[in-house]
Amino acid sequence: MAESEVLVNQRIGRYLVKGFINQGGMAEVYLAHDEDLRRDVCLKVMLAGLAQHPDLIRRFHREAQTIARLEHPNILQIYDIGLTPQQRPYLAMEYIAGGSLYDELVAHEHRGAHLTPVRALELIRSVSQALTVVHQAGVVHRDLKPSNILLRSDGTPILADMGIVAVQEATRLTRTGQMPGTAHYMSPEQVKGLSLDGRSDIYSLGIILYELLSGQLPFNDTDRMLILQRQLHEKPAPLARLCPGLSPATYRLVNTCLQKNPTRRYQSTTELVAALERAIAAEKTSRWRSPLLARLAPLLARPQWWVYPIVPIFLIALLLLGRGVFSSTPATELRATRIPTQAPAVVARQLSPTAAAVTMPLINTPLPTDTPSPAPTASPTPEATLTPEPTLTLLPTPTPVVPLIVVTATATPAACLAEPGPRWGSTLYDQFKERLGCALNPENRPVGAYQIFQKGLMVWRGDRDLVYVLYYDSGAYTVHDVHNVPTTYENNSDMLKGAFGWLWNAQESIRDRLSTPTMAEANTTDFAIQDFSGGVIYYFLENNANNYVLFNDQNTWLTVRE
Repeated sequence: MAESEVLVNQRIGRYLVKGFINQGGMAEVYLAHDEDLRRDVCLKVMLAGLAQHPDLIRRFHREAQTIARLEHPNILQIYDIGLTPQQRPYLAMEYIAGGSLYDELVAHEHRGAHLTPVRALELIRSVSQALTVVHQAGVVHRDLKPSNILLRSDGTPILADMGIVAVQEATRLTRTGQMPGTAHYMSPEQVKGLSLDGRSDIYSLGIILYELLSGQLPFNDTDRMLILQRQLHEKPAPLARLCPGLSPATYRLVNTCLQKNPTRRYQSTTELVAALERAIAAEKTSRWRSPLLARLAPLLARPQWWVYPIVPIFLIALLLLGRGVFSSTPATELRATRIPTQAPAVVARQLSPTAAAVTMPLINTPLPTDTPSPAPTASPTPEATLTPEPTLTLLPTPTPVVPLIVVTATATPAACLAEPGPRWGSTLYDQFKERLGCALNPENRPVGAYQIFQKGLMVWRGDRDLVYVLYYDSGAYTVHDVHNVPTTYENNSDMLKGAFGWLWNAQESIRDRLSTPTMAEANTTDFAIQDFSGGVIYYFLENNANNYVLFNDQNTWLTVRE
């Protein structure tokens, strides 16, 4: 019997489970009734397989406590946390009966219609205002998509699942081929496995807005890996081609959100909300609804529109006509007889992408981006990284090539971003501070795993999906990006599990230097790591309480016992 069937009609604390709603990557969702307060609630219960890891349970509760402190009318409210009789942690949350933005998109698609531009922009504005509070609390959503934006019965959007994906990322353990998040809405830096800040959420909001306005995703394919590749390297089809007639402010807004480089996007949701206000005001004026100006709007949104002589000439001619220069009737007489007209109301655009392409010229020049103001950002500060940004690669065929990240010494920053963690603090760090340099991030305690071989050791750090391969004979190490582990290596009992099996089987040089494994892969429960400008220190209790100090300058490592 499935776990979901077991919990239905069961009493969990003061909640009576009424029915099963859905299952995600880390939890099952139920409709329940709070018998004390006499209201329906939504119960999110961690999957049974994940509830065996104490670190994940602690992080689950910690993230829930952080989100419960957030107060905003567009943020889903958390009422309670606890454990089921089976010792599975759960969250009791506000129940939203109006469905999700995804449901509304599907309903519009069935009617052959899109949301109006003003409705789409106002939805994203409300979500952006909620995200401002989330980001100020140091939380990045990581999985923004229409199904995570719930709608009240009056259409008010409610942001759900804040920060919970951070816990899901920590649940990968040996399943390193499974990247959390939804490929269609992931930012390029999330695809690369880099540290994320609020600008990643801004990219995801840009994807959602693009979909609301045009009725289609910018990157869509049946192959998830191909979608991720396109997120990294391709620009979406210009929105002006799919959706003519919007204001230049709206085109600039979407284009700025969808920049591949985070520094070229809005640097905070505060900036994004200001741009959304400008776009809403522009759409409400309806001046771009004119059939003639609808054709000119995409050109006016481009920074090089003046290179097309026909546009300024036509505008000058239009101005002269308005003054009566080409009319036998005096201009004063024209003004006296002009009949006031009322601007037409904004209506839903029902043009299909095909029809839009027929009525509009193809536009290949990229739309302009707003130049974000240099004001301080409210988004969380991204962690500095020791290594060049890893590049997403397709699965190896037929001779696998394991991505190797070459670690080189980096210049010491002008000011250190953190202090050495208390675990190594003034003892271990003081011995090697000349070589380690500045601490780039606070002591981090991600999920980790390790595998011991005859001639070396592999250690996986779950916060960045990197595997360090340490060789006993030479005291050298290499670092490998393991985001794209083929699933055949995860489930084949004849091979080692996960990323370690992939590296050992696919890379002959690693296999020769490590020889055969002497201990199966194990998940570490006491793991800490800190990055420095000149190296890394990490520690895990299970391997005889060793501290490992890795130096970038010569790619060497040593072990220091506590």
